[in-house]
Amino acid sequence: MPIDADPADLALVGDLVARERRSERLALHAAELDRTYSYFDLCNTAYKVGNVLSHRGVREGDRLVVDPTPLPEPVLTFLGAALLGAVTEFDADPLAGATRAASSSPSPARASSTSPAAPS
Repeated sequence: MPIDADPADLALVGDLVARERRSERLALHAAELDRTYSYFDLCNTAYKVGNVLSHRGVREGDRLVVDPTPLPEPVLTFLGAALLGAVTEFDADPLAGATRAASSSPSPARASSTSPAAPS
């Protein structure tokens, strides 16, 4: 995928954070915080979040529930989870489900993770 490809032409989330997309072009802007992320920053941070989630036990097929706060951290958590093949759900009350085990996320976004039930 060319670095200057229109984000609307991307087929998979992984295409958005592909190594060849790393550039100083603007990728994410949080106006309320006056914080910006270049594609270089977005890609690197998404991979770092994925690494932290992996170390916390998130695996392919797991469900990660993220607080939909309008900040960069939930977006980065979503991207990191997607890189692992985890399913992300945005929920304002991620700890409400009785079957969800609370875990900390690598960002201020609250998150919980559930794994498929093990066979008995």
